[in-house]
Formats: sequence, structure tokens, C-alpha cells
Amino acid sequence: MVRKFTFRMVCAALFCILGCVACSDDPEVTPPVDNGEAVPEITVAAGEIGETSVEIMLSAKHAGRMACVHVLEAYDDVAPTALEVFRRNEFVADASETATGHVIGELEPGTTYVVYAAACMDERYSEVKSLKVTTLPRVNMLSVVETTKSTFTYRVDVPEGTTFQHCYVEGWYYDYMLEQTKHDAGPEFDMNVFRWNLLADLGYEAEGPQDIFWYAGADNARRNEIAKIVGGQRYYALFSLYEAGNNWLGTPEAVAFETAPAGVSNETITVIDEEVSSNTVRVRMEVDENKVPFFFYNLYLKAHFDEVKAERGEAGIMDYLFEYAWSAENTYTDVWEVDPETSYMLAIMGVDKEGDLFYYEKQYDSEPLQVSLSVDMRPFERGLQGYHAYDTFEVVVTPVNFGEIAADGALWLMQPKAVLDGTLEMLGMTLETLALQPEYLSYVGGMPLPEDCAAQLAADGYFTVYPSDLEADTEYCYICAVPHGSSYVMAYATARTEARPQAGVVDDEYKALLGEWTLEGQSTEDYYTLKSYTLRFEELIPNRSYKVYGWSDSDVAQQFPFEVRYHTATKKITIEGHQLLGTWTKDGVDLQVIFESFIALNGGIHLSGYTGSVYRGSLNGDRLYMFPEYLVLDGRTYEFRTMAYAGYDSGEDVYYAFPGDEFQIVNFMVSRAAQSASVSPATYGAKGNMTTMTSIPWRPEPSVRAAAPAVRDTAARKPAVFTRR
Repeated sequence: MVRKFTFRMVCAALFCILGCVACSDDPEVTPPVDNGEAVPEITVAAGEIGETSVEIMLSAKHAGRMACVHVLEAYDDVAPTALEVFRRNEFVADASETATGHVIGELEPGTTYVVYAAACMDERYSEVKSLKVTTLPRVNMLSVVETTKSTFTYRVDVPEGTTFQHCYVEGWYYDYMLEQTKHDAGPEFDMNVFRWNLLADLGYEAEGPQDIFWYAGADNARRNEIAKIVGGQRYYALFSLYEAGNNWLGTPEAVAFETAPAGVSNETITVIDEEVSSNTVRVRMEVDENKVPFFFYNLYLKAHFDEVKAERGEAGIMDYLFEYAWSAENTYTDVWEVDPETSYMLAIMGVDKEGDLFYYEKQYDSEPLQVSLSVDMRPFERGLQGYHAYDTFEVVVTPVNFGEIAADGALWLMQPKAVLDGTLEMLGMTLETLALQPEYLSYVGGMPLPEDCAAQLAADGYFTVYPSDLEADTEYCYICAVPHGSSYVMAYATARTEARPQAGVVDDEYKALLGEWTLEGQSTEDYYTLKSYTLRFEELIPNRSYKVYGWSDSDVAQQFPFEVRYHTATKKITIEGHQLLGTWTKDGVDLQVIFESFIALNGGIHLSGYTGSVYRGSLNGDRLYMFPEYLVLDGRTYEFRTMAYAGYDSGEDVYYAFPGDEFQIVNFMVSRAAQSASVSPATYGAKGNMTTMTSIPWRPEPSVRAAAPAVRDTAARKPAVFTRR
């Protein structure tokens, strides 16, 4: 009661002393009875709020003057009249319908006040409006409470229920980003904005006051990893007051600290060499995940590694690993591109459950450059183009480590293997001995490579050819020899064409797939939007293949159906990738229409160029279950994500998505179509309205579907160098 009594006495004194400040000279004036004239109106709102000040925004209608006063909320129990607001004379100004700011200063941080406002015109007064405002808490609300070699705790000391954002970052990362941001921003650099940006990227929302505890291995979802806390390293804790809607308040804070020194661990790591060649080092790093939650690793050029280690020791290498190396949270496989006949060092720093560290290093010596030739031959089925697995092969020839390829001097030969074996026998040779003496290929019928194949070999580093009109159920041999230095490098492949299908009764399972189906899945636009296509299976070759329409939002899918193969032995279907379907010409633009397979790579969806089986399907009732195959790129295993149409411009070597197909459909299901009208496809226009698509710049090799080690979704890396960011 003392505070309330004091407040009344103070207010009374002030109102008496300052009574001369009002709309009239009469200090005893009271609001008159409404006589039909417009009654003044007052509006009050909060502007910018600080730790020791608040901005009050006032506007008034039908008024000549407006005023406001403030009182501590803790002392507020009697609201003043409009006349008393003016008599106090804390803030009085000419009235305006446009909001006018008034700053109330010298306030206490983190304290709530009540603001009263009124307006008047001559002897007419408005109703009194009130507003509660709370100043921001005082700065230095963030502090580090405790650190160990694998944990730390920081405290955010704010009033109860106050919302804030917080996070931690490694010291090297904070310093690196600060330097980069200062450089990019120049004179416009703002430390507050820099810290807010870090919090926006990595921060967590919470309410205070609160102690935030982090331990090694804790989930750090904002970084899509576990917390990799290492003993003896610098970190920063960051904090800022925060309001919903991404409104940052006050001054953000950052506190630097260091974890306690780590001890020496008795744990270790097992490194398995999966490939050490002239251009590749691929290793599998195995740990007991119950004892080693994470480790850091990288491959370095040995000459440079030795210099750094001599200067800074093993501890210096471990610091580099913490700051600049890759990290893994389980048994892991990684691959690097290396130079031939060069020495490298693999360095690993592991962290055990107790926060102690172990170190491992191993030398790798890449092999001399091995020049070789790869020939891949397989039956090829494209019924839409008149190619069948019983009379056509796909042959891919790829020189490896040739450098510049003398394509014009390349030779080739393809014959039934029985015929070729007979010829070689007469010469006292075999395929194996011919491979050791490739210069003899011309003596057994070898011919210069066709011009189109030689041109592709020179331009792309490989060529593909489709020998057709072959005998069914016959083994063939394809031989190719490419000049290298003063001699040739030769390779060959053998394969058998399939048996010619016999006319007969068409399988019920084949007929069951004919008709319309509904394809539903997610759009790659955002992976939330759902898309739907109406597919139509039509007979191509009974018991062997279908023409399929509708896999697109554009009318390209109605003009250019793709092929689906049916297998009588299994009663299942497969879809081959990279189907060439014809040429689309409009407004002088020629594009080759391709039905293409796509994989996920580097955070995006890319067309693969793979010509083998990419999806297999199995019918079960009204559902057609589709399963993606796997492929291998540079030793890494990838799963096909979808298929889609693409338009290829050979002149520009660019792939385009047809209008309506800018985004692909993934995670799809196929079911029997309902009896309803399908959505009309979009009509595509000129190439200028089309979106480019990204293709994979290498030819993938197929892989069996099997469990694969964890791999990064990137191409092979280059060995690291010891340079500061």
C-alpha cells in the first residue's frame, strides 16, 4: 500500500503544479456534455523499443492538441482523466492525424510501463487510451557456464517467457565467415546483422531463462548432423532476442570459449583399400560406432603433408583435420581423384565416447598410368525403331587414359564368334594372342572405324554403335583397336543375340497391362506438390513390348510414345533409359525427343544418359509396382529417381524440358485409371520458352541392386592442400 499511496500523492502534486498546461486557461475545466460537435479521438501505439527507451506513436482526429504520460506498471492502479494527462505536461503537441513519435527515455531495462494518452479541442476532451510497453532486457545476457572436453553449457539470462534464438559455431568457422562478410560488405558491414545471419542459418528458438547443454553426438538438426564437439578447440555461443515473424530484437551477443583439452584414446579405425589405381584412391573407413561417434579425415599430397607435419607436428595435423577436413558419423567409404605415380597421405582424427582423440595416417602410392580399352556389348531392344534383342547389339567402346585419341586410325571387326575362331585357328592364333598382337587385326578382316564413330570417339572420348540385321540366338564378337604411341591397344567383347520369339498365344499377364493407368507422385518443384499423369499402354509386339503414351504434361507424350518391354519368363516389365523417339520440328527448331532416366546428384535431379534398364515393374491387382534400378558412377552407387521427356539440341549440345515438364514426378505409384476424363496436355511452343536440363557428363555403368556403403552424393574429390581459408 505504500507504493500506491506515494503514487497518488506524487500525481496529485504534479497535476496541481502543472495545471496551467491544458487546452484552456481555466485549470478547473472539465469535459463538457456532448453538444453535437465532433468529439476528439486519440490513437496510441508503440514504435521502436530499446533497453532504456520506448517510442510512442500518437495521432488524433477532431483535435487541436494531444498529450501522453507514462507510469510504472507496478505503481499503476488509478488511471488519470484526460484533463490530468494534459496538466502533467509530460508530452503535449499539436494534434495530427499522421502518427507523431515521442521518445520516453531514462527507463529501466526489462521493465513494463503504462502510457496514457488523450486529445482535446478547446474545452472538448477525448477518452483516455492506455498502452503497456516493456523495455528490452539489458545486454550481456549470454554467458558460458561450463565446458568439458566433450560438452559445454551456456546460459541465456532473460526474463521468464522471453523468446530468443541461440546456437554455437566452431571458432574457425566464425572467424572465417566474419572475415568474408567484412570483405564482401565493405563499409556497410554491421556486426549485428552478421550475427543475426548466423542465427538465422543455424539457430534454435527457445524461451528463457535457460541453460543450454550440448554434448558430442547430440542431434544438431539445423546443421543436418550431430554435434561434433572436440576437446581443446575454440567455439562461439550466439544469442539474440527474437519475435515470431523473424523479427530480431535488441543486440545479438557472441561469447568465445574453449573446450577442455582432450586425452589420448585407445580406440582405433580400420582402413580397407577398395581401389588404389593410377587415378583413384578409394578407401573404406570402419569404426565401432558404439565407441567412436564421429571422425575427421582427408587425403593430402604427401610432399606437402610432410612439410606441415615437420613444422607443426601431429597436433598441428589434427587441428587442420578439425577445421578443414571431411567428417563422418559411421563406417564410411570415400574416393579421391589422384595423379599417377604420386604419393599421398590419408590422415584421420577420431573422437571416442569419452571425448578423447586418436590419430591414424597411411601412405598411398598411386600406380603408373594404365592405358586400356573397354568394349561393352549387349543385346539391344528398341521395337519402336525396329531394333530387337534377337538381331541388334549395343556396343560401347571407351579408351581409358589415352590422352589424345587418334580416332582416324582405329580399326574394328564384328563377326559370329564361330567364324572368327575358325579364321584365327587357320592363322595359328586365338582371341587372346590377337589381343597381344593387335596389328594383325587387319589380316583377319579389321576395317577402319566408320566416320561417324571416329568423329564421336574424337569428340566425346567414346563411341556407341548399334550393329543390326544379325542372326538370332548367335554368339558374336566385336573387336576394336585404337592407336596409342607406336602400337595399338585392342579389346573385344562377346555376346549372344536372343532367340527369335515364336508366334503363339498372348499371355494374359501381357494383355492385363493394356489400357489406361494413373501415375501419381510428387513434383520436384517443391516435393510437396502432387502431380498426376494418365498413361495408356498399347500393343507394340505381342508378348514382347508396349507403346506407352501420357508420361508428360505436354503433348509430346501423345506424339512420341516410349517403349516398355515385357518378359514372358517372369511376367514383368522393364523400362530402358535414353530412348530416342524422333525429331520435333517447330518454327525452324529441331530437337531430338528423348525419354530419359534421372538420378539425384549434388542436390538436384539430373538426366543420366544410361541406356540400360532403369525401372522394373510387377503387376498385382490394380497396382503396377515400379522399382528403380541402381547404377554406378565413378565407384558410387545411385538410385534412379524418375523418368521424363527431354529435347536434345545436338548443335548446342543442350537438353531442354518441354513446357509443362520443367519439374519431374518422383516417388510415384501406378494404379488402374478411374473412368474419368484425363487432363488435357499442355501445348509446347518455341525453344525459347523451354527450360534447360542438366545432364551427367559421363557414361554410367550398371550395377546390381545390393547394399552399398555410405557414400557422399558428389563426384570424386581432389586431395586437400594445407591452406588457410
